Amino acid sequence: MIGPKERRRRGSMRARVSLTSGSGGALAVVLRGGHTNASPWPPPRALRGLVAVAALALAALASPGSALAGDGTDGRLEGDLDLSAGAGAAITATAPALALRVAATYVSMAGVYAGYADTLGAGGAPFARAIAAGITLKPVFWARFAYVVETGSPRLDLFLDSFVFEIGPVWSAPPGRGIATAPGLEIAAGVGFPILASATGPFVELRGALRYRKEDLDGSVRSDFGERGAIVSLALSWHHVVNAHIADAGDRVVR
Repeated sequence: MIGPKERRRRGSMRARVSLTSGSGGALAVVLRGGHTNASPWPPPRALRGLVAVAALALAALASPGSALAGDGTDGRLEGDLDLSAGAGAAITATAPALALRVAATYVSMAGVYAGYADTLGAGGAPFARAIAAGITLKPVFWARFAYVVETGSPRLDLFLDSFVFEIGPVWSAPPGRGIATAPGLEIAAGVGFPILASATGPFVELRGALRYRKEDLDGSVRSDFGERGAIVSLALSWHHVVNAHIADAGDRVVR
């Protein structure tokens, strides 16, 4: 038998809230209540809603990495330098080629690149080998990030932000001859589709380049874009974002 004193003690206990820590630092809220003649459990809906909101807020704050979820950078700001290297097949106006390319881009904005193309002795090729180098510009990411424009798909965001414009000198070797000492000019553009939903990982990249030899630039010869060595390449590349501390050795990603 429960005496009057014990009945009053149980009746006065409206609710007991216990916080238990689960895996990953998540918090669980357990509510238990006693029944009384004056005020039956459960409490009003407003109180239950406040408790639920508080529980969700505590769980979000306790969950590690929750502040970075959906930040729109997709790993691009995990470091300040994006290093990439790729290889693939290319085609000129008259012959296939092998294409290699490396690049280093500072905070997904600007950097340098170098490329090599070889027609592997194909007959009728506009060049036997070509070496290009220059600057690379990626204007989309920071413009989109500044105005908080996101598609909701990391892969689509990375694809849009991969648009690149490149310009620099190019040294070509005509078939059967050595590399020209006087450089021409290469103007290129490209995009890359990420295989993973992250800035670090493999990309499939499409790139097209117009090239002008020295004799094209000074007007001593007339030629079309194919004869000048225009090239389109499709390559598999790997991008890796590293923290090189170029701007400030004290910079760190806030976690």
